[in-house]
Amino acid sequence: MELTKKQTEGIKYYKLGKISEAISCFESSTSENINNELIYESLGICYMKIGEYEKSIDNFSKVLEFNSKNQKSIFSIINLLNFIKPENSNKNNIFLTNDKILSLNKNIKDIPDINVIKEIFEKAESYTNENCNEIDYNETQIFRRDNKKLDCDRHFKVFNKFHIIPKYCFNCYKIQIITKDVLELIKLYFLFNQSFIKKSILRKCMIEIRSNIKGNYKGFVYFDNLQDCVEALEIIKKKILTAGIKTKIIEIKHGCSEFYEKFPDYKNINFKGKQKINYNENWKKYEEIIDKKTIIKNRIHVGSTLNMFTLSDFFILRNWLVYAKFLGDTSFQKIDLKKSKNNFLNNILKNQYEFRKKELR
Repeated sequence: MELTKKQTEGIKYYKLGKISEAISCFESSTSENINNELIYESLGICYMKIGEYEKSIDNFSKVLEFNSKNQKSIFSIINLLNFIKPENSNKNNIFLTNDKILSLNKNIKDIPDINVIKEIFEKAESYTNENCNEIDYNETQIFRRDNKKLDCDRHFKVFNKFHIIPKYCFNCYKIQIITKDVLELIKLYFLFNQSFIKKSILRKCMIEIRSNIKGNYKGFVYFDNLQDCVEALEIIKKKILTAGIKTKIIEIKHGCSEFYEKFPDYKNINFKGKQKINYNENWKKYEEIIDKKTIIKNRIHVGSTLNMFTLSDFFILRNWLVYAKFLGDTSFQKIDLKKSKNNFLNNILKNQYEFRKKELR
């Protein structure tokens, strides 16, 4: 369907990073009754970029009134519900299901034991089967963050295009935790819902799906300097020990492992002085090239997560259980769920099975 003049202008402003102007154009287009699904989807994206999450959700909800199977809007709403509890939760089944799952948080105290986890998961599954059975949420990482952003997509664009490490990444340090099995990763997820690491930028739990990267079940806590990372290490170790979470490795790493092959010295951390490899100021011009092409990326607002068990979390945790089942990690059986029809992981892992199974040992 051909776009109207206002819609074309809105897209142009959006690509230039002029979000307010784009919103004005899209809002003006709502009365034209043309491409309404696209208009409200565009408004949802724009409001999300500037942190107007309530308005973003309202517009994505309007999209679903036109097309209940619009995946971008469905996934956007599910993700946004990690950041806010909307004033009006009666919009559709996604909100109703998320509200029911949020109500389960009253049963979660510290790190729940296996029986509580199983009970919570079974209730969450019954809620999703009743109202959101058609949704296959293909995410594998759970994030907990404050208002700062790592902007990793931008940094990898720089690295992949010019084969240099962005300046930001030289100050990026993280504590990596590899757990024994999927059950221990789920416990770590509940630990990360607690705000006990004051100076961290972000923490996340994930299953490893990158080819030939060691470790299956991982947690990360990110910092923007080495000192804060070192100070937090003992705190995290103590918390993990007290929680009874079984781990294989707890260590400090520098930035992302994707950088290590080209820049081996970047991997090795000097805890007592200057690092062996530092940022080359000549690389700045390459970063500027990327930034000029991706103006919009510099304007993204990142809010603080609710740090509660949400619909999004349940979908991802369920994917972890499917992953464990594929690999033969028997710990998943203690909280096994009936629904495991999601096969996207099977396609991703088809050439990794032997490698991943060895990582279980």
